[in-house]
Amino acid sequence: MLALSPPSNVSELEWASIVYWTHNLHCNSIPQVHANLSTLRTIDNLIEEAAEHPNRQKINQLWNEYAKVSQSGFRYREKYLPVRDEIAEAIANQGDSFSDFRSYNDFLVSIRARQNSKQ
Repeated sequence: MLALSPPSNVSELEWASIVYWTHNLHCNSIPQVHANLSTLRTIDNLIEEAAEHPNRQKINQLWNEYAKVSQSGFRYREKYLPVRDEIAEAIANQGDSFSDFRSYNDFLVSIRARQNSKQ
């Protein structure tokens, strides 16, 4: 799972926060998607590529694709991309002393639990 596969230059919790915000982007964009099948395949392929080779560039490409397929995706990207990056940077600098550490840690714990239940 993407959240459990951070790039080598990113801490696990920092990566979890980036994936968490990307999950929120997905949930806020998909209900209003007005895209053709080709565009949806592009998003699906980017998700698969990000899972296979996790890096921030792939995540940013996903954010750009969601912004193309729905107004809500565009608005979400405009409003929350800076927030996502600010939080990721704060986590990188502060670690578990970050004020909202538990939200992202809980996200990681729930992802791990789901993966363990599938094994």
